[in-house]
Amino acid sequence: MVPTHRGDDVNGLMTDLAAERVLDGLLGGRRVEPPAVVEVGLSLAPANAAGLVVEPAHPSYARAVVPNDADHFPSAGNFGGIKSNARLIEFARPTGPWGLIKSVFVAEPGGPVVLMVDLGRPRRVDAAYPRVTIDPGSLACRLY
Repeated sequence: MVPTHRGDDVNGLMTDLAAERVLDGLLGGRRVEPPAVVEVGLSLAPANAAGLVVEPAHPSYARAVVPNDADHFPSAGNFGGIKSNARLIEFARPTGPWGLIKSVFVAEPGGPVVLMVDLGRPRRVDAAYPRVTIDPGSLACRLY
């Protein structure tokens, strides 16, 4: 599963909540503390600034937990202002229907969604689908 981007065509977005936290950190001195890990999930809804997701209801679905460090998410300055994953992200193998996946999201553990990326093409995931993965560099977002 690849939420693709090519060149300047980056379809990821920060949610309104995440953008407000960044602005408050830059102006006004409110400290933004990043979590040690983030959860990457799949949504049946398209990416949206409100961060509203509809996750698969099947019991074999679970969010992937990813360390939130420079090895997994290198500096955006190294990639022309684009922030993306540096390593493969893997989900459990589906044992039943997960539905038509339209977007991928990043959330704080047990908390709000901070980033969403539409898939280049929605994918129907069920027990016949191989393990769901997100390729390095595919979960991409820029601030401008």
